[in-house]
Amino acid sequence: MVYPEDRMGTTDRSKTTHMSQYEIKHSTELMENYLQATIMAAEKNFQALHRSDGGGALLFSIGDDGSFNVTAESPGEGFGWKEAVSLSKRQADQDCPGSPCQHFAVVQRAEGSIQMAMVLRETKNDKSNDHLYLGYLSLSESVDINLPTWTRFPYDDTKTSRPSLEIAGIFFSEATDGEYIVADVVRDPSSPTKEIVRYYIDSAKSEGQAWLLHDIPVDIGSEKYTSVLGRKGGAKVDGIYTSGQIDGSPQIIYTPLYNEIRRDRHPYTDYLKLTAEGDLVADAIAACRNPDNTSDLYATAKGVLYRFASTNQRNGATAVAATENALFQGVKDLFAFAYADSIMVWGRNADNSVFYTTCPRANLDTPNAWSFPLPILTDVEHVSPFVNRANSANTIFAHTGGSEMKMGVKSPLTGTWTWRSVTLPPADKTAPARKFNSYTTRIQVTDEDRQPANNVTLAVSATNVTSVYINHVYYVVGPAAIRVETDQAGSVTIVEAVPRLTGTQFDVSIVGDAASKKSINPMEKTFKKATALTSVDSLKGATITRYVKGPNGPHKATPRKLLRSGIDDATLKKVAHLNQQLTTAYADPKKGSATKILLELADYNSKQGFTVPETAPKVDAGDLFQFLETKSAEVKLRAAVNQPGGPVSTQESFWEMLVRWFEDAWEFVVKIGEAIYRCVLEVVEDFVSAVRWVFDKIVTAIEDLIEFLQYLFEWDDFKRTKDVIKNVTWLFLNHQVDRSRSQRKSSTTRSNRS
Repeated sequence: MVYPEDRMGTTDRSKTTHMSQYEIKHSTELMENYLQATIMAAEKNFQALHRSDGGGALLFSIGDDGSFNVTAESPGEGFGWKEAVSLSKRQADQDCPGSPCQHFAVVQRAEGSIQMAMVLRETKNDKSNDHLYLGYLSLSESVDINLPTWTRFPYDDTKTSRPSLEIAGIFFSEATDGEYIVADVVRDPSSPTKEIVRYYIDSAKSEGQAWLLHDIPVDIGSEKYTSVLGRKGGAKVDGIYTSGQIDGSPQIIYTPLYNEIRRDRHPYTDYLKLTAEGDLVADAIAACRNPDNTSDLYATAKGVLYRFASTNQRNGATAVAATENALFQGVKDLFAFAYADSIMVWGRNADNSVFYTTCPRANLDTPNAWSFPLPILTDVEHVSPFVNRANSANTIFAHTGGSEMKMGVKSPLTGTWTWRSVTLPPADKTAPARKFNSYTTRIQVTDEDRQPANNVTLAVSATNVTSVYINHVYYVVGPAAIRVETDQAGSVTIVEAVPRLTGTQFDVSIVGDAASKKSINPMEKTFKKATALTSVDSLKGATITRYVKGPNGPHKATPRKLLRSGIDDATLKKVAHLNQQLTTAYADPKKGSATKILLELADYNSKQGFTVPETAPKVDAGDLFQFLETKSAEVKLRAAVNQPGGPVSTQESFWEMLVRWFEDAWEFVVKIGEAIYRCVLEVVEDFVSAVRWVFDKIVTAIEDLIEFLQYLFEWDDFKRTKDVIKNVTWLFLNHQVDRSRSQRKSSTTRSNRS
């Protein structure tokens, strides 16, 4: 169990009733590490799910070669992810060689099973024809992908013949009381309008055929509508929501997949409106499934998030405005799902920014109950969110500019965002390893004789949900403990990649021995070193030293200043004061400081040039610090465009900040332009994240601050280490020679005796 007080580093745990026979010691350094692996490039049209047994993520996608692939995260192995497995190649080779996958759909059922659909396009004599397949994904205990057995469902509508079939989309429902599959087909592939006709796929062929026509009362084009499966309140079967416009007239309709009373009759359609006037066209829609299989419908338009409760979807129903924010302008993708006792809505808007908002289920129609959304990432081309089944952690996969695939996880305990790449086995074993910054923690376990305790099982848990390398093996660690064994030297080494300063705290104990528990805060040394610079002189005197090929080599390093040039004393005084404030708050985050200090702090903040209105939104700390990273990257990108080849890193900081004691809590306040945001500093991770932004005012780049804070061997340390290793090796070889001589002498003596 992780205790919030321990994350502050200020409260002792309750005393144990017995002494452990083991002792756990640790040391942590912020340092460079290396990994030889291939970073997965972003693929098109991907979707992420999480294994039902909590083992890791699954990433479904269509590769550049048109193959329908799945890439599996593999904790307990060396590289983190297995190579992509083609789910379609074997079937394509068997039925129609060379046919690429055009569309796919995957859905995870409540019990954890994963159902899949794929559309393969066969081309003969310059004419294309699509084939629909359904199947289930099977995983072995070792996370190996078992190739699915696909079932082909040829087009069999006897009422309408089609010389060729062009499928425009496929939809799956996650309902627990039945299987609901819909396929959209282009009515006339040669037509420029690409109008579609919709089919309900009955895989059981209960009426003698699989493809059953699902009429819709409006004409829609394949590129001008959005559809999602769901179920309105009171219905017994799923239906499909369709949003678009006809000749400028907004349309949101709901039609059951079939008439649940008379299968031979058309189902009734309900027409929905965002406003009473019915004049708004929805940018995007998303259905959120309820425990009773009904679904609420969410839609965005003109900066507003609208909600149709499942009980408010009768014909002519008008939506309720759930919340409003500029981020809801021009939403391209919308996702909604249950998250503990709340509802979470994700979006990607016209600016390609990704954001989310949450609200308790009991207050969904109360605008102020929805969290204030902030951009989590920008320049995003595609995103797929889900909730981690093992730790209930908010998780997204994002395809960002530069064809990068990022995985972000928000800790359910600290609220901190951690980011990692999808690392595959190296495509070229001779390729150089890539360098990354890390918190490297070495844990040493000794027994009652103070000797290294090898092959002892440790329980390791963490405040965040993050990926680490433990003794060179990839693990995902979080609040739920994992188990690892000490090596022959009785040690365990934990390496966590950190693109910024914020890392993860760990709890480590011997399995079955609660008294051995040890709390580890890898950020402690980093935070104290950074915040120790509490005067203008100490900031000016901070230097970065790096040795390249030794102090006398051709690249002899000269210490360089941490600060970028041109920083005035007034700015340095602000930074020094902020460091003092953060140190004070970190020492006792649950209480205010002495009255004198608080008065000085209030007086200082009142002179900083901006006041904090009561209406300033209070946002989640983890989201705010992630937003600042996103905003910083955006500012630097724009500077690079405006000043090609110019010194992007020397651009002035785009924000102002202060730290204050307000309403019985320490607050971090940021002003960006005219916008002001504030968050409460509660856990160690918040304070370390704040430090990063304090120094953003005075350093060229975050990499300089990390380099200043990193553990770095001095040249004398290298030399001394070399001499120690040489001496140990010499003693070992002498021991082996002496032992060999002794054994030879003993053997000769025994031979003479005999």
